[in-house]
Amino acid sequence: MYTTVTLNCWNTMYWDVRRPILVDFVKQFKPSVLCCQEVRPAVIEAIQEGASGSYQYVDPSRDSFEGWQQEGNIFWDPSVFSYIECGVIDAGMCEPLRRLFFVKLRAIDNGKEVIISNIHLTWQGQKYRTDNADPRKEQIQKVIDKALRPWSEMGIPSLFMGDLNCPFFPKKLIKDQVPVFLDCFSALQLRIPTTHPARPSDEDEEQYPDQTYDWIFVDSQRVKPLMATVPHKTFHGSWRNCSDHFPVWLLWKFC
Repeated sequence: MYTTVTLNCWNTMYWDVRRPILVDFVKQFKPSVLCCQEVRPAVIEAIQEGASGSYQYVDPSRDSFEGWQQEGNIFWDPSVFSYIECGVIDAGMCEPLRRLFFVKLRAIDNGKEVIISNIHLTWQGQKYRTDNADPRKEQIQKVIDKALRPWSEMGIPSLFMGDLNCPFFPKKLIKDQVPVFLDCFSALQLRIPTTHPARPSDEDEEQYPDQTYDWIFVDSQRVKPLMATVPHKTFHGSWRNCSDHFPVWLLWKFC
């Protein structure tokens, strides 16, 4: 069995306060695979500190694309998975360094391969400043066409996750076009929890209504979810969160 977490790390906002909370979160949970959005070099350093330096991730020696250090990255426990390859796919986000980031890993215990992919779709308020389009429809369509459908047709077990910045359209399009991909909560017949904002938060985030932005989808023909949750973890006995988003945690196995 394996554990996977997706977390929007909120770059380095309120970093002096949040850094020890993030370190503590990683130390407490230390998933087999951790997919992060809004990373920065300081965030990567904190995650490695929480994992006692044991994680591997995509550094410039594996891929020189700057987005791995400034937008999204994937961390894995080398005692659980070995590295095969990594890559990025352009899904049309207006943010210049955002991509669909992915790694192909091999499970140490049984030799099976799996693709883990991670994305951060454009924020709801970004494009509405200039027009009325919803960019996430086009972006998730590119993810389906360039990644989820080809991976499924090739028979490769895969998990897709990240901050989709939308509670409806990405899930709806995935369900309609690649129905083998299920979000982890629906696959387990669980109520889908909210993930943003992670209250208590700052005064800007607190004005937003509760929504589900953060998701983990699995190819249900090849990956079986066993348990999923949105951890509300305390820090030294008080409700102080490691981000403005709650993480999503999944326990899974190969089918």
